[in-house]
Amino acid sequence: MRLKKLSLVMLLVLGLLASSLTNYKAGYAKAGDEWWDESWPYRIPVTVSGSGVAEVTIDFNAALAQVGRDSALLDLRSVRIIPYAGATAGEAIPYAETYSTLVEDGESPQIGWSASGVYWSVNDGEAEHDTTKASQGTGSVKATIINEAGGYDYPGVELRIASGDPLNDWHAYESFIYDVWPEVNASALDQAPDLYSFKLYNTNGCDNSNITQGG
Repeated sequence: MRLKKLSLVMLLVLGLLASSLTNYKAGYAKAGDEWWDESWPYRIPVTVSGSGVAEVTIDFNAALAQVGRDSALLDLRSVRIIPYAGATAGEAIPYAETYSTLVEDGESPQIGWSASGVYWSVNDGEAEHDTTKASQGTGSVKATIINEAGGYDYPGVELRIASGDPLNDWHAYESFIYDVWPEVNASALDQAPDLYSFKLYNTNGCDNSNITQGG
């Protein structure tokens, strides 16, 4: 699990492996070119030449505006790099991007109060590092929450950014990506209106410094 915030000016730098480009001649996608996957409604042509690592800068704000989606947000997880041989699409190839900032990595989560960085806390429950589920990498945060009479007003998970930490400044960002697997036991299914509550504390630059999300 990785939590990321995405920059308002979304400039993507691609690092393409030279071995992945073998036998491919880069060129602009044309109307008659094969569509790689119908589940992806948009594509942007990229031209590279030579061998080695290729770096390409793409202004996604401008690209979205050209198709009438100027208010849309880019889902970082949806980006795919597809090489073409003539009009035929190849398999997606690896890339690296530089327009997002990692907030927390599930590989080594910090659970409990900290004077720096980010840390996790749970109301009416406990949290631990989990290696059995992950959206990226091999780890995540597992929170066990107990919702009972007389307990906390809103039991749930809280991700806190330490006061004064540089990660507090969100002025340059427009979206926040995270993954949640909500699970409840049978006795709670008809009692709780939400499967989970997620709260992010101490963000500077948002309408509200504390962001709460339910599921």
